[in-house]
Amino acid sequence: MRPAVEQLNISSCIHFMCHSNRYLYYLLASIQLQLSDVVNNLCCFRILLAFNSIWQFP
Repeated sequence: MRPAVEQLNISSCIHFMCHSNRYLYYLLASIQLQLSDVVNNLCCFRILLAFNSIWQFP
């Protein structure tokens, strides 16, 4: 079983990114089930960076 803290971090990151976009939230939630914790954390971080660039430079 995955550590609760780690699972919470992943979930809160996805929720933070996608609370305003339900389609993206469900897409990432389904991807999360298929990826390892490490890969999923990296994906989450890269998505944060990508969205941050979009928000800064529309």
